[in-house]
Amino acid sequence: MAADAPVERTTGALSSRDRVGRALLWLAALGAVVSAVSALSSVVAANDSTRGVEVWRMYGLAVFAGLFVLLALRPRQYRGVWELAIANKLALTVTGMALLAGTIRGVRARSWCGMAPSASC
Repeated sequence: MAADAPVERTTGALSSRDRVGRALLWLAALGAVVSAVSALSSVVAANDSTRGVEVWRMYGLAVFAGLFVLLALRPRQYRGVWELAIANKLALTVTGMALLAGTIRGVRARSWCGMAPSASC
């Protein structure tokens, strides 16, 4: 979308596609909230060498929960948010596939963590 393009606004009843999309976004937001809350136990249990990574993961889940809520409330009002969310999930998927292929050694078991908004590992 061009920077000066008008934002599409909807009025009246939502289409079935909009309702399904919003329902999926609310589901993604709920999954991300549950994952962020459950990550707190990992942060508390982490030792000094991994606590920073666990906190970073928990914050990321909380940020995505917020992004999914914003998109569910007003899916056509936030320019660039869709692109950021999709780029993040694509990057995680490519990284996970590389980890599973063994190109990056030592972390194969946890490679799929964080690839879905509700992933909790």
